[in-house]
Order: sequence, then C-alpha cells, then structure tokens
Amino acid sequence: MKRRVFITFLFFVLFLMSPLYASEKSTVKPEKVLILPFKVFAKQDYAYLKDAVPEMLASRIFIPSKVEPIDPEKVKKIKDLKLPITQDKARESAKRFHARYVIWGSITVLGNSVSIDARLMMLKERL
Repeated sequence: MKRRVFITFLFFVLFLMSPLYASEKSTVKPEKVLILPFKVFAKQDYAYLKDAVPEMLASRIFIPSKVEPIDPEKVKKIKDLKLPITQDKARESAKRFHARYVIWGSITVLGNSVSIDARLMMLKERL
C-alpha cells in the first residue's frame, strides 16, 4: 500500500513539474541557418546540384528547437541573388531572412573528381 501511494505521489509530482520543462524549451530560440545556392563548375550537365545541395544540407542540419534552416524554396524566390555569391551578398541575404548563419559555396566537377567548397559565416549580431 505504501509503495502504491509513493508511486502515485511520484507521478503526481512529475505531472506538476512537466510545464516547467515545457516552458524552458520554448524560451530557447533555434539558430536560423540560411543555405544559399551553390555555384556549379562542370563540363557535364550537373546544374541540378545548384538546388540539390542546399536542400540536402537543410535536411541534414535540422535539429528541432536548436537549428532551423530556412526553407530552400523561400531562398529560390530571391530575385536579386546572382551567382557567384560574395560575402556582402551572403550577409545581406542572411539579414533578410533573420538568419544567424549563412552557408554558400561551389561544386567543381573535373573528370572523375568532385570538389565541394563551402563557406560558413556567422553574423556577429544576434537577430
């Protein structure tokens, strides 16, 4: 009987404390990451990599309530974003999307070799 009361009391305390843990998680804002299109250098037709790489990266770096990549479909709608991307263009795009980090780069295909060069920039100010 004592054991049953103790277990019931324990579940009651845990039930009462659950809103504390829930509110703690909701106060932490996830870091937003903007992934810009990658410039593709290749003789063959690898143009699909321009959009495929950012989509793949966005799906891999997503961590619920910690890292939130900007939807690649929204990034594609930026009309004034021309390749190659400079640091200034990357910074302005990150500010537009209120992102703390921005990733961009290039892919070079030469024969059977593939080189991926990526850059990551953190904006100093927290947006």
